[in-house]
Amino acid sequence: GERVTAVLGDGCLLMSVAELDALTRYQLPVTVFVMNDESYGQEHHALSARGFDPGEAVYATPALSALAEAFGIPGHRVDTTEALEALPVTLAAADGPLLVDAPHRLRHTKPVLHRHRRAPARR
Repeated sequence: GERVTAVLGDGCLLMSVAELDALTRYQLPVTVFVMNDESYGQEHHALSARGFDPGEAVYATPALSALAEAFGIPGHRVDTTEALEALPVTLAAADGPLLVDAPHRLRHTKPVLHRHRRAPARR
């Protein structure tokens, strides 16, 4: 069938990791593109905007490409210029499921959160 691309965060992937088995079992032509900030990014920004400790939303993420490979899915981490340059060839060659781990920094905030900034919470 036609290739489908699912773009999700690492937290979302980890909460639904069993779905990687279905991709392998049925050899579905799905590219899972994971925006990996090693946290629940939205929660991090929301906690910070409300004066709470955003560290509660940060966690250690396992090697997602290795996790994919444990399910029988080719996994590729795009963390260097060379890996990024090789990505189009990798995508074009994919004939079954594929996972792309794209790490990025958590420091980017959503501007809309600044409008709702409150005084720091009392503890």
